[in-house]
Amino acid sequence: MRIVERMYMFWLGKFVKKEKPAKKVKICALEEVMEDLRAIRNKHGSFFCFYERMGLIETLELKNGKPMKIRNLLITPLMVQSSPNEISTVFIIEEGSKKVIYAPCDSKPFPEGDLLREPDLLIVGNVFPEGPLKEGLFIPEGNVLRKELFSLKESPRTV
Repeated sequence: MRIVERMYMFWLGKFVKKEKPAKKVKICALEEVMEDLRAIRNKHGSFFCFYERMGLIETLELKNGKPMKIRNLLITPLMVQSSPNEISTVFIIEEGSKKVIYAPCDSKPFPEGDLLREPDLLIVGNVFPEGPLKEGLFIPEGNVLRKELFSLKESPRTV
């Protein structure tokens, strides 16, 4: 949502002048994640539905494990379900013989499989250091952050 807002900071002026943006933002997400995105709303309804009606975005629901192609990139979404109500995605992005695994957030438990082996680059969002943090703060054992995030020591191994 923040990307859409930044790209179309003057969306109201375009709306009033009846101009459509030159290019829509394509939002691609697993069906279950898209449901969560569409649920973000205010008293007038879903932000995503509003953005679609305005012609600012178009959405594409992805299927778990089914690759999609964008130009020269092959992108495979893998579902991560940390609890019955918490679903996120790890993306495998391939171009030729190069492979990047992108786990933006909430990627615990990390998926397994041959497709995840030997990436050229692994990007894991939201990790925390084991040692003391600013002002000597430690994340104690049993804290909810330890369930949801990887420590640097336990970050996924893909060899």
